[in-house]
Amino acid sequence: MPKVFHKLNFSTSPENTIKYLKDKNVELSFDYKDIQKEAHHKAFTVAKISKLDLLEDIQKSLVSSLKDGKSFDKWKREIKQTLIKKGWYGKQEAINPNTGEIKEFYIGSRRLRVIFHTNTRMAYAVGSANNIYSSTNEFIQYKSLLYGNNRRIDHKALHNMVKHRNDKFWATYYPPNGFGCECYVISLSKKDLERLGLVLDTKDYTGHIKNDFAYDVRHLSIESLENAYYLQALKFNSDNIINKALDDISSFDRLKNYQEFVDEVSKDKSYYKNIIPAGIISFEVFNFLKTKNLIPITPHIFLDKKALTHMQREVKIKKETALSLEDIRNIPITLNNPDMILYDTVHQNILYIFNDYLDKDIKIVIEINYISKTQEYNRIVTTGKVQSSNIIGNIKSGIYILIKKR
Repeated sequence: MPKVFHKLNFSTSPENTIKYLKDKNVELSFDYKDIQKEAHHKAFTVAKISKLDLLEDIQKSLVSSLKDGKSFDKWKREIKQTLIKKGWYGKQEAINPNTGEIKEFYIGSRRLRVIFHTNTRMAYAVGSANNIYSSTNEFIQYKSLLYGNNRRIDHKALHNMVKHRNDKFWATYYPPNGFGCECYVISLSKKDLERLGLVLDTKDYTGHIKNDFAYDVRHLSIESLENAYYLQALKFNSDNIINKALDDISSFDRLKNYQEFVDEVSKDKSYYKNIIPAGIISFEVFNFLKTKNLIPITPHIFLDKKALTHMQREVKIKKETALSLEDIRNIPITLNNPDMILYDTVHQNILYIFNDYLDKDIKIVIEINYISKTQEYNRIVTTGKVQSSNIIGNIKSGIYILIKKR
């Protein structure tokens, strides 16, 4: 297979690159370090500009510039008018929500250049990684631009270095490696190495990369990035911002990965994954829990291996209270479109109810902020088929409180 070059190019419109920018959630941030590393990928952030509508304008303009192959100068002219119109060009002041400190900063051509190049280069890097890791080539070669007086010496030191694509080196050093970094990579096959006389580099590297960029652009945990977005939204204590964050996060389709987890664990309890997201807390549930002084630590609802195994116990099957495998596979759909959402006043759990049988309902029990040995999360504790009359009776008696009804 011929080698694949992945270099910044504003005249092309690669799907992975465009998708990356479109998929990034808008995150409110005062300090750049709040959104560094993995969170930077999913949270589309412009440092110190803390207005969601403006951030969305900038996101859309960057997606458009990438898709249409616009130059920085053309993008700057267009976005500058938006910034001026909304009063966000020139000298500005912003209040740090954590400390109350007022900081003065200037938004001009220099800041716009950082915004443009940082986000477009990172988008191309993600697209590059997706292409490389879906190819059959096993090796990656680091390339640094060697011309110019301001080229980074530490980046030059990595020039032409070749490592296997699964080498841990790439978790930290896959470019870009710092603001303004124009390094890129080449994908190579074993035959390419032989033809070019290249050998694998076996050195360990440390200290070459700025801390803000020392993260893995190749394999991102979407949930951890979404969680960063959610936690940032909570800081502003605004219903609109939190509602938008939950809507954005819930828009991601998790069904395929979830069903794969259920199928694999059902066949083999030693399956390597222990937990999978099944759904997202809705804004109605969030608002209700807030009245109980209970704020979910994460927006996600997870199914773990232990709970899944519990659902499929023989005793539940014999009692005809167990969900079918297909019911379990469709839990994300049920969570997204329940007939009722209830609060269990006895156990302080959230119940999702779905009427899929003549006289029985599917009940999914969620424990908010469940604490395991290693983490805290919203956990599907159990599921089952229950008599519809029991649900109605518990609502009438006050044991269950109705949060939402379809």
